[in-house]
Amino acid sequence: MQKINHKINRHVSGLRLSASIACLLNLLSTATQIYFDSSLSDFANRMFPLFFLLFTIGFGACAYYVNEKTYTWCLTVYGFLFVCIAAVNLWLGNYTDDINNFTPFPLGRSLDYAFAMPQLLILASATLLRPKITIGLSILFTLMLFSTILPIINHPESFWAIGTLALQDEFAMNQSWFIFQCQIFVITAAIAILLSWIIEKITTDASSAERTNQQLGRYFSPEIREEIEKLDFNADIRSGNDQIVAVLFTDIVGFTSICENLQAEEIVELLSEYQKRMVAPIFKNFGTVDKFIGDAVMATFGTPRSRGNDAQNAFECARQMQTAMRQWSKERSEKSLPEIQHRIGIHVGNCIVGNIGSDERIEFSVIGDAVNVASRVCSACKELQCDVLITEDVKLRLSEKIDSEEIKNYSIRGRDQSVSLHKVII
Repeated sequence: MQKINHKINRHVSGLRLSASIACLLNLLSTATQIYFDSSLSDFANRMFPLFFLLFTIGFGACAYYVNEKTYTWCLTVYGFLFVCIAAVNLWLGNYTDDINNFTPFPLGRSLDYAFAMPQLLILASATLLRPKITIGLSILFTLMLFSTILPIINHPESFWAIGTLALQDEFAMNQSWFIFQCQIFVITAAIAILLSWIIEKITTDASSAERTNQQLGRYFSPEIREEIEKLDFNADIRSGNDQIVAVLFTDIVGFTSICENLQAEEIVELLSEYQKRMVAPIFKNFGTVDKFIGDAVMATFGTPRSRGNDAQNAFECARQMQTAMRQWSKERSEKSLPEIQHRIGIHVGNCIVGNIGSDERIEFSVIGDAVNVASRVCSACKELQCDVLITEDVKLRLSEKIDSEEIKNYSIRGRDQSVSLHKVII
């Protein structure tokens, strides 16, 4: 299963959203500059639309091309564009000798409008989901704001006023409104940074949950995985439960001799195809893929909890596996490739089920005598010359009657007690 970096995916989405907002703001500014003069300076009126158009294209390109591989480059371009905006604003703002000749608004009113754009840009930066970058951009936008308001405040004809005088005189700066705007600006920056930090934390938690979900998807069918999520299963905590589990083993017949004539890439491709065809029936019958061991597949039924008749589910899985193998053999035969056969062994019994391992490595697994017996039963297929073997315990639990050839008191290697086996043709 492909490894997914959920955190970088969210950062990519955040940069795409933020760049899209910046692109839209610059596009609106471009349209405004084209149809309405924003300065008494002819040079500024010619340059503003050009620069805003370039910024629109730049932010649009960032939004369009950003992905996992280009994220760092696009983020660098994104930040560089904002530095350019600040530089252009400072350059054109200081191009004329008199700030009053630069803006078409009365000098005092220009101060009132100066806070709007930096506040919007700070809010847009919060969507990056990167608190440190949001802080950096907030500082940049604050400097950009200072570069706009300081020439107005320091203008020799401007003065502070309150009440109606602040509205009547074009050089009067509304002191009350200025203080209010400063407060709103600080609050906006604080909210943007805090919001960015909260979203980043939520993103980290969500990424961890999605990573756990992805790990569960390697072992469990979608139905069981959904059930585990509802039960708030923690894949990182060591635990173990004693329960009855049906265990199924498969392995490919003559795998060693098959590999002698294959390249390494062909062996990997063969195993991947085999495992894919085996996993589908396992998941369809509410099974769990415990592990892949070379050409062998180990599956359990009844984990993490019983789904009813687990032995029947395991047997039905074996039946569907055989159907899948016959279809695969047909496909390989049509391509003039050698047919692949496999063996299946099933046993049911008590097992320890849970997260097993150390702090460095932990995995959901099943251990116990039933696992060893199932593995030996699968190996016994070679000696008994059959494709599918089940134990007496499995047959007694089936909800259907099946024809089988019984082998009584079969001696399992490494086990004192013998078992009765049944050859099954399915």
